[in-house]
Amino acid sequence: MQTIILEDFGTFLGKKGDRLIVKKSGSTLAEFPVSEVERVIISSAGASLSSAALYLAVENRIPVSFTYSDGTPFGFLTPTEGHGTVLTRRAQYMECNSERGMHLAKAFIMGKLENQKSLLTQWAKSRTRTSSQASEHLFNLASDIDGISSETEKVVGTLDSQIRETLMNIEGRSAAKYWEGVSLIVPEEFNFEARHTRGARDPFNMLLNYGYGILYSEVWSAVNKAGLDPFAGFLHVDRPGRPSLVLDMIEEFRQQAVDRVIVKLAVRQMIRPGGESEEAELSKQVREAIASAIIERFSEQVQVRETKIQLKNAIVRQAWAVAKFLRGEAALYEPFTLRW
Repeated sequence: MQTIILEDFGTFLGKKGDRLIVKKSGSTLAEFPVSEVERVIISSAGASLSSAALYLAVENRIPVSFTYSDGTPFGFLTPTEGHGTVLTRRAQYMECNSERGMHLAKAFIMGKLENQKSLLTQWAKSRTRTSSQASEHLFNLASDIDGISSETEKVVGTLDSQIRETLMNIEGRSAAKYWEGVSLIVPEEFNFEARHTRGARDPFNMLLNYGYGILYSEVWSAVNKAGLDPFAGFLHVDRPGRPSLVLDMIEEFRQQAVDRVIVKLAVRQMIRPGGESEEAELSKQVREAIASAIIERFSEQVQVRETKIQLKNAIVRQAWAVAKFLRGEAALYEPFTLRW
């Protein structure tokens, strides 16, 4: 399956029969049978699309996302006919402050912490011979996260602002340990000291933010397919224009879908600092390398409990699991985790 990314000024996406055509300056750059396209990403204000191409994409349920140059999505084009039911959204709104909502909020946190611990453990094991000191430090940080994660089980009751604050405090303390571990293995030339989100100007954080933007679009698409409201979350507080449920669900996938990919590219020097402009924008070459690596990761088979499944399908399956749990069709929601 193919991903079409329009990020060059003057590129054009058109339609020819059942094919999507990418052109520039009148010349055809690529043609894709619509049956082989799984997403379209437009990341340049200088790119253009025909209405016929958009019709073809939407009719074939191909998600179309519009992003800024740093990878942050600001718009999505999706079919008006959802895959879920009205019952799903009604249940979602009804459970926002219930014990069921609490169960989801805790599960999102526990999934994230388990994946942080697993990734640190994996990095630690791979360094036992080459860097025993770093390996021991990583093992200790993973153990610290395990201890912090156990506190989540003690949080009980219905979901309210105080409990959300408690859960986010647990998440924050774990994140400090996790990013300390990441800083141990990222090459010194990146000067990575701490995690910064929007507005980051240091190379490694810019790489992460761009990768998260791609993941964000993937999770949003999955949430939409499951018939869920992207803006009605459980862990993240609802705010106008804030897709709280997408932010909730993305927590389970950041480490395995993006972090491990970006760290691998940096450690193997497949990406080097210096690929960013004075305006804190990544170069086209770097963006293409990140997008290619993460989209390839989406297609990899991962072992989720007893089943092997492509990572992109695991994201969709988790969204459907949330919907089923909210409708009362499942007793529990099990977060997405991968063992080392």
